[in-house]
Amino acid sequence: MEVKMQYLADLDDVPEQCENLLYEFRTDSSYDIQLQIQALEIKQDQVAGSIENIERIRKNLYRIDRRLGDISNILEGYVRVKSTPEPSPVERGQQEAFSENIESYVRSLSELSIPGAETPETSETLKEEVHNDDTASRGL
Repeated sequence: MEVKMQYLADLDDVPEQCENLLYEFRTDSSYDIQLQIQALEIKQDQVAGSIENIERIRKNLYRIDRRLGDISNILEGYVRVKSTPEPSPVERGQQEAFSENIESYVRSLSELSIPGAETPETSETLKEEVHNDDTASRGL
């Protein structure tokens, strides 16, 4: 059974972490596909054993391909993040101020009791009315 694993790492450590993901394939000779293929012999009296060896090589190729795909995806994300400029302190301050203003505005609205003010219930009613009007105008 295959499972997807996640863990956090410092951004600057991503290349090294990817290098570590390759370690098993570099050090374990059972993943030396070239060596396995060179040693593969298909003889009349050993066909069944050859089939088993071919299946073992194919499974190893699959495991290597899967791991290389994971590493490639990780590195693509790393490159994308590294190539995106970080917001300047001014931009970060503006974003924080904007978020605070929105939160304050929402709190203020929720404290007011204005007749006909939009609530989740009236919002759904309005959406249904707009949909019904739109449907009727199209003759549906």
